[in-house]
Amino acid sequence: MLGPLSVHGQALVLEGGPPQLQIDRFVPGDPTATATDASSTLVYTRASEGDDLPLKVSVSTSAPGQQFALRVAAQDPTHGTPTGAVPLRDGMAPADLLRDVTPCTTPEAACEEETTLRYRLRAAVGDGPGTDRHVVRFTLLAQ
Repeated sequence: MLGPLSVHGQALVLEGGPPQLQIDRFVPGDPTATATDASSTLVYTRASEGDDLPLKVSVSTSAPGQQFALRVAAQDPTHGTPTGAVPLRDGMAPADLLRDVTPCTTPEAACEEETTLRYRLRAAVGDGPGTDRHVVRFTLLAQ
């Protein structure tokens, strides 16, 4: 039986708190509006070279009754390769946000890295008024 590989000595921490995205009005003649927030930072540690598997950070969300489009992207990571903007949909399977996080080269230590999380909300006039609440989960896994 194959299962997910465990990753030892790694941690994920969210700094800056949850983003608050809001669209108050639309520009006349434009049926869509967007809002962005890049005030959150994801801090991740990578273990020493003894763990030789590259890592990845995945993201998923739970947002019952979701009516608006939301995306998140890893922006300017200190280590790893961002995959671009990931659409966040209620009940989605985890999707890669950051890949190729290689082990730390410092012997018997862990390296702390970080990336800015850039969220983008998109709403259409036809979506109507409302509020979405997301529980976003980030996971650090062997790649």
